[in-house]
Amino acid sequence: MDNLPISISSKAILQLNKVKKVHNSSSVPFVRIGIKGGGGCAGAVNFIALDEKTDKDIVYREKDIDFVIEKGHLMYLVGMQIDYIENDLEKGFVFETT
Repeated sequence: MDNLPISISSKAILQLNKVKKVHNSSSVPFVRIGIKGGGGCAGAVNFIALDEKTDKDIVYREKDIDFVIEKGHLMYLVGMQIDYIENDLEKGFVFETT
């Protein structure tokens, strides 16, 4: 397995471990990082979700978590950082450029 081409904060790793525990990670073993959309005014949106591996994916392992990224999405994600924020106004994973 290769090193993940994006960075993930310790807060995001902690939250991913909680999510995987709640959702029984053995039934959905991978964390998918990707993009969706791309058409219209909003453009592409980054996402993170529990998912299965497909033939189009590259598997990465970071801090005991198995990630998958579709090969075609890599060029849009390289150099990104995923963080987890929780405050009075918002809660969730955020993608930032580094």
